Amino acid sequence: HIADSIYPERVSFFGIPTSESVLIGFCVVMVLMLFLVFFRLIVFPRFKTVPRGIQVVLEYVVNTFEDMAKVSVGNKKATFMAP
Repeated sequence: HIADSIYPERVSFFGIPTSESVLIGFCVVMVLMLFLVFFRLIVFPRFKTVPRGIQVVLEYVVNTFEDMAKVSVGNKKATFMAP
């Protein structure tokens, strides 16, 4: 039967019927959220005014995205899109 091969299996999540795809997506989002909260509470406060180590890499990545936003939408809108 074609419907069995296309639609994901239904599972119960805290009594709420949902698909496996939604459950896996929820788990991925929760893992990312936990990582970001950990990063914000533990790593971010250790950043210094003069960057060293991983902070140099992170600032390079942020500056790259900011430069791409400036090229795409201009300086004024880029500060809103990539602060």
